[in-house]
Amino acid sequence: MAPPPVYDETESAWTLKKEDLSAFINAAEWPLNPSIGSGPTLNFILYVPAPSQSPLVVKENRASSWIVPQWGGVFLLNPTLSADTSGLSNPTHLTQDSLRPAFMTFSHQLLTLLGTPTTPSSLPLRLQTLIRVRAATLLLSASSTMGSLARLTESLPSIPIPATVASSVSTTLTHLSATCSYLRDGRFAAALASARVAETEAERSFFEKSMVGQVYFPDEHKVAVYLPLLGPIGVPLIVGLLKELKRVVAGWKARKAAAN
Repeated sequence: MAPPPVYDETESAWTLKKEDLSAFINAAEWPLNPSIGSGPTLNFILYVPAPSQSPLVVKENRASSWIVPQWGGVFLLNPTLSADTSGLSNPTHLTQDSLRPAFMTFSHQLLTLLGTPTTPSSLPLRLQTLIRVRAATLLLSASSTMGSLARLTESLPSIPIPATVASSVSTTLTHLSATCSYLRDGRFAAALASARVAETEAERSFFEKSMVGQVYFPDEHKVAVYLPLLGPIGVPLIVGLLKELKRVVAGWKARKAAAN
């Protein structure tokens, strides 16, 4: 839990220290865990401080917003307080104009969290750049995974390749080729969609349960496990075989001596 705000007389405002911003989110008391899909969720919080702690800003730069990496963004809204018989209070209704700065900030935070480049200034061009970069990233990741899988099968020739893995590898290679073609043709949205399929199939083939078990339990380990079990059976057989060889050799020598 973050330390409480401190009043700064020189700034005439309540302040939060920069090092305390990451702990500002009170996840224990705030319902901030929406179950929307299986992927990660970005959170954007509009925080209106109590009248007794307004205005509230960041101490070092008097900022009213910040980004929590891989989580979301926060905006501190300090509305104009109204006076009544009980003292100062926040307005009961926030107008569209008062919310505009917050949502403009949230839009910039969203683009930053998604990894959108800061240039050029045109938003459509920035989004197109993000699509190309993301498609290329997935393309390289899927290719690297396929290379790792190939090296794994070469280092463990005895490892079985399930039909599901073979199918996933074939699908991955098909979509990798399609992604390259789409990128050359300038069809970046199609390239991104194809690269996503390639990445998913590559990960599925590499982490196939039956193959992972073989990687961490190779033939050498099997010998080490089963050899103690085969010992009680193998030792009597070897001893019996040696005795039989001695008997055969002794008989052969006896027949040879009798012949002489």
